[in-house]
Amino acid sequence: MDRSLDRSFRLATVILGDRDEAEDAVGDATLRAWQHVTALREPEKFEAWFTKILVNVCRDRLHGRGHRPGVLTVDAPAAGDAFGASMERVALRQALTALSPDHRAVIALHYLEGLT
Repeated sequence: MDRSLDRSFRLATVILGDRDEAEDAVGDATLRAWQHVTALREPEKFEAWFTKILVNVCRDRLHGRGHRPGVLTVDAPAAGDAFGASMERVALRQALTALSPDHRAVIALHYLEGLT
């Protein structure tokens, strides 16, 4: 589980568009996984199983808020972080928030998880 937390947080942040809500979603998904760990038949497929739980938790949260797109806040870039200060990063965040929740999930799963 520890190896999956950073990756899961990034995925949830892209899907939900909100860092705080992403933290809550990862926590909820972790609890749900712990409660249903006996359903995992193949332990070597844990990451795929947990990712499915996380995406479902994120989708539940999005449906609960009435399909309102989240707004990704642009954090102040760290000193010396040229990428963080770039206009491309801001444009990417704005483009992601314009997508529907399902499309955001597809983009996140493809680019963050390498899924087709």
